[in-house]
Amino acid sequence: MRKGHKNIVIGVLLGIVLIMIVGYAAFSSSLTINSSAEIDSTWDVHIQNISLKSKSGTSTNVTTPEGGVSGASYPYVSTDGLTATFYAELMSPGDTMTYTVTVINNGTLKAKLVGCNWDSATNSVADTGYIRYTKVCPSINSVVNPQSTQTFDVTTTYYDNTMGQMQPTTSELEKSATLVLDYVQAE
Repeated sequence: MRKGHKNIVIGVLLGIVLIMIVGYAAFSSSLTINSSAEIDSTWDVHIQNISLKSKSGTSTNVTTPEGGVSGASYPYVSTDGLTATFYAELMSPGDTMTYTVTVINNGTLKAKLVGCNWDSATNSVADTGYIRYTKVCPSINSVVNPQSTQTFDVTTTYYDNTMGQMQPTTSELEKSATLVLDYVQAE
């Protein structure tokens, strides 16, 4: 062999050995990543307050209705913080009481309203009979930012002569309503 070919062969062999060394080093090394993360967020969305917004006629707020939750004051907020029960005493046709429900987001996550509904018992009777309940809710999917509030209005009204009777019975004048709010984390 000629000296030029020997140098080429030696160069090629050295190149192959070098590639093998680099390849071995690349495949034999291990990559270790150690990390830790702490999520520091809180979920705290609840009814902060229910206040009397307006009333007409001789209507009064019943704070302790017969058959109500023992020791509770009405409007009553349940332990889940997102359910409220109302009980008003309306004496004459045309009487109304309107409550404002204030929900606060005391957490660090945005909350989205996905439901503002009567419970099943209220849903079937809210807009029938002498005593009727209506609610005015913010739009579904509305967002409550951390440390912000959102309000709802609930009104009870005494309607006159809904069934052709002159005077309603006592049981027809006693009706409570339960509002259930549903929030999820907003994106």
